[in-house]
Amino acid sequence: SSGEPFKIAFFTDAQDNSYLQAAIAAAQEHADERGVEMEVIDATWDANKQLGQVQDAVSSGQYDALVVESVDGEVLCEDLTAAASEMVVSIYNAPICGNYDELYTEGTVGFFGPDNYQLGQLMGQEIAEALDGSGTLAYVSGPVQVGIVAATTDGLKDALAEFPDIELVSELDGGWDAAKGLAATQDIISSNPDIDGIVYG
Repeated sequence: SSGEPFKIAFFTDAQDNSYLQAAIAAAQEHADERGVEMEVIDATWDANKQLGQVQDAVSSGQYDALVVESVDGEVLCEDLTAAASEMVVSIYNAPICGNYDELYTEGTVGFFGPDNYQLGQLMGQEIAEALDGSGTLAYVSGPVQVGIVAATTDGLKDALAEFPDIELVSELDGGWDAAKGLAATQDIISSNPDIDGIVYG
């Protein structure tokens, strides 16, 4: 109504891999189509840095809405729920406030993304079936400091717990990065040449 363009602060974990770059590009495309100004704010995988960025964005009064993918949703919980009482706050991909079951956090406009615990369970079940319930297994995760990676890992391990004859012999951080994932895979195969399976999360 003021004639000023709607302005969004778009918080991303980082910009150093193709997955995150694709999300940012899609968001920017939609913002441009609607005449919305969008500023990308990069946490470089640092939860405390992201907390400061959110606090600065809210206190600046420059933004009409926050769109947030959190490095650690527990760290941002208090500030984002407080902000949601004053402005539009949308959460994507990574639930805040430990809401890994409900996903949605009251006060925000919605949660947009998968149930990562359930995804981990499905990965565990599928690999266990592929191994006929027995064998050695390695796991290459996403960045271990990210909350949804912990949820995915928990789901995977809970599913594998139903298969006592499957042994998880190696667990490495692949960082959601092709080069890191390749290096982790090479390390696994070098250390465990007879490995029966590898899961990438």
